[in-house]
Amino acid sequence: MEEDNAPLSSIKKFELVKGDASSTVKKYLKQNPQSVIGMAIFDMDVYKPTKKVLDLIKPRLFKGSILVFDELNHPQFPGETTALLKSMGLNKLKLKSFHGATFSSWTILE
Repeated sequence: MEEDNAPLSSIKKFELVKGDASSTVKKYLKQNPQSVIGMAIFDMDVYKPTKKVLDLIKPRLFKGSILVFDELNHPQFPGETTALLKSMGLNKLKLKSFHGATFSSWTILE
């Protein structure tokens, strides 16, 4: 595991939680009130779970947090775009795309 090579490798710096994020994130944040979110990757495609998770993590994001979306601005999967518009807005986000990818986008919160 890559973390074994990191400074202070004895300190766990991340955790993968199995399950539907729209139902596990709330419980995780309640059990870990110290958590801030440096990166969140959204691969949900649809509105409801994307919006729910964005709303739950929004207070834990900071300047420099990274949000990644796999279906942003996709005509067949408008849910991620709609959730981002309603939860965060777009006016203050500088969206970037992965080289060669049509719908995958990411942003660093400023």
